[in-house]
Amino acid sequence: MTVNRHLGGLVITAIVAIAGCGTVAPAPPAPTASTVPSVSPSASAPTPTIAPTASVSVFPSSPVVGIVTKVDAESLSKVTGFTLRTTEGKSYEFLIGHLVNGKEFPPGHLAEHQATGSPIKVTFHVEGSELVATRLDDAS
Repeated sequence: MTVNRHLGGLVITAIVAIAGCGTVAPAPPAPTASTVPSVSPSASAPTPTIAPTASVSVFPSSPVVGIVTKVDAESLSKVTGFTLRTTEGKSYEFLIGHLVNGKEFPPGHLAEHQATGSPIKVTFHVEGSELVATRLDDAS
């Protein structure tokens, strides 16, 4: 109990010492009619925009057409993915899934499209947060 009284006295002493060391700035004046900007009822406020968060993903509709800007490959026969830029300027990263037309458009052919800039059409599906290509075609 003596310890509690002693600690209580120290706390009060510290509060008094701190309060006496500084000065308190006066509160700013309350706004008056002359300091508050007026808003016309007919003025339209800008529409707020909602920025996407990391948990919100927007995927394009399949199929999508664009040019190949990057090919991820271990070799011509082992392509794992690629990046496609659409005519709207949006870029999408694709993984190579089971291609239903892999013999007609082998994944290694993506390097030629990247080099020439000729567009391709990608049919795909979404797995989790990944776009998985299932068909590749020449778009020209």
